Amino acid sequence: MRDEIKTDRLILRRFADKDLAALVDYAGDIDVARATARLPHPYNHADAVNWISISSDRSTSNHIYAIADIDDGLMGCVSLTVLGSDSGSDWELGYWLGQVHWHKGYMREAVTALLEFARPALAPVNIEASAFKDNPRSLALLTAFGFKRQKQASTFCLARGCTVAGKQLTLDLEEV
Repeated sequence: MRDEIKTDRLILRRFADKDLAALVDYAGDIDVARATARLPHPYNHADAVNWISISSDRSTSNHIYAIADIDDGLMGCVSLTVLGSDSGSDWELGYWLGQVHWHKGYMREAVTALLEFARPALAPVNIEASAFKDNPRSLALLTAFGFKRQKQASTFCLARGCTVAGKQLTLDLEEV
């Protein structure tokens, strides 16, 4: 995992203890959490401490980055995690952004940077991503990057406490 990836407006970096308050605030927003499968709601200090520990583990092949502004303030998260075994051939893209940062192009910039890093460094064959049907902006973002819909998928959402209809998409890096 590369320690930092910089763009014009963002720094993708490891999560740190200084992120605790913003992490609890942003991940604790029900509108953020309900758009993800894995963020619980409510999200508390212990959840944030655990996440920082998990995301800092260098013994895995996962690439988990805090999205920070140029002043190093936490804005969200973007990640590529290994699907299934630690073989490194298939990956899952995940992301979320604090609501105050929505609709400003930050996620597009963060995902672009992560995918540009991933192509030569990881040589993945496929990157998968999922989005709930009631999150058309996420589906549009994935489609803009060349993700193609593979199948309808229902996924359990921790924040909602139920299974939610969605779409599973795949990006074949050998095609783009």
